[in-house]
Amino acid sequence: METFLSPTEALSFLNNHTVDLIFLDLQMPNEDIEGLAFMNILDLNQHYILTTAHPQYALQSYEFNVVDYLHKPYPYERFLKAVHKAKRQIKTSNPNFPNDYLYIKFSKTLQKIKLSEICWFESARNVVRAYTEYEEISFTMTMEDLMAQLPQHLFLRIHRSFIISIEKIDLIHDDYIVINRNGEDKSICIGDTFREGLMGILEGRVLKNLSKKG
Repeated sequence: METFLSPTEALSFLNNHTVDLIFLDLQMPNEDIEGLAFMNILDLNQHYILTTAHPQYALQSYEFNVVDYLHKPYPYERFLKAVHKAKRQIKTSNPNFPNDYLYIKFSKTLQKIKLSEICWFESARNVVRAYTEYEEISFTMTMEDLMAQLPQHLFLRIHRSFIISIEKIDLIHDDYIVINRNGEDKSICIGDTFREGLMGILEGRVLKNLSKKG
């Protein structure tokens, strides 16, 4: 569990980590971002329990995925009730259909990009570039942290500096793969330590397709 007094710091953390539930106050004095603006930046499927002394914002806040609304001051029993309600709601959420987008932070903004549009990620000294069909977006993150945020059935690390979209692979050679991006072929080397993982995933897909045809 993490706690933040600054919404900006919280957004920075959430850009690199996935959480099940956020406890959020709607009014944060001396801050640039209020609670409603904070929720508007994040994924609409994010779960919230709102804790605030300003009930007049309750109706507007329920445009988001708000599990419960705790009006200050509230007793501990009421807090527990909200937590159990959140646990039930999160448990019934379907984990098999991950969101098809990612928020990438650069400068002081968060940009939303669809995972289905990403061809590959390329890293140099913790500066990562996301390559979609028509644009490049740079941000700061380690490849390990990035890989932890991506759905494993869609993305694969094939080199210490590259994470590729499995669905975007056009050709596979002994030492490299080819992805066609906006009409141009991009060759990406396969690192020795990542080769087995790549071949294992692809062989599984080929066998599955052959078994269907048979």
